[in-house]
Order: sequence, then C-alpha cells, then structure tokens
Amino acid sequence: MVAAVVGLAVSGHADVIPKLLLLPAVVFAILIMLAGGGSGGDAGGEGDFAVFFGSVILGVVFGVVLVILVVLASAVWLILLAVSGWLLKRQRGYRMCYLVAIISWAFFPLGTILGIFTFKVLGRPSVRGRFAENSRRLPPAPPLPPLGEPPLR
Repeated sequence: MVAAVVGLAVSGHADVIPKLLLLPAVVFAILIMLAGGGSGGDAGGEGDFAVFFGSVILGVVFGVVLVILVVLASAVWLILLAVSGWLLKRQRGYRMCYLVAIISWAFFPLGTILGIFTFKVLGRPSVRGRFAENSRRLPPAPPLPPLGEPPLR
C-alpha cells in the first residue's frame, strides 16, 4: 500500500492517492449495506434511510480504521526492512536479517525475489563466518576514570 502511494506520488499522479486510501472505506460501506439488508418494516420509509445512513457511517469508520492499520503495518515493515539493511551492511544481526528475508517472501514479486536472494546469500558459509566474526569482535568499553579525577579528554 505504501509502495503504491509512493509510486503514484513519484509518477505525478498524486491526485489519485486520497481516492486510493478511501477505497477500503467504500468497500466496507457497501458490504455493511448489503449485510444490513432491510429492517423488515415499511418499504421505502424512514427506517430504510436510517439503516442505509447508519451502514454508510459504520462502513466509513471501519474503512478508516482499516486504512490506519494498513499504514501502521506498512510503516513497521519499512522500519524492519531499513534496520535489516543496516544490519546487513554492518554484517551483524544474522537472525534478524534471516527473519526479515523470510517474511519478505510474502510481498510478491519484488519482496519474493529479494527475500530469496538474501536467503541464499545468508546461507553461504563465508557469509555466516563474517557475521559470526563481527558479532564477536565488539570494541572494548573505554575504562572509567577513578572517582575524584577529571575525565580524560
């Protein structure tokens, strides 16, 4: 969803973004109207309009909640990808990189391709060795000065 919004913004079709974000709200409104059906009362009376209007409001609320959840999930996923990329560059956090590579298979087609290649590269013994080396090679903590002496500059 976020990729579609960014793609539309970059391609110059930013006017479509609000319509794209309201699509789940419209779909939920239609589904709730269909599920609500008739109230069994007078045909074409005041009750039918109330059911219709309530269904539309409920559908819009559920749609907006769905959009918010999708945007939050996309933001969390983008943060995980960024952290995984940073860890890959530093050759640390083997398990995190491996997990993100596996989860990215679900995002067809680009995520699947990148996930499979990352998975294959992380499976090489030389890469596993570099990750193990870098995780053991932590810089030593600087010594603390004794109490009463000024800190080293």
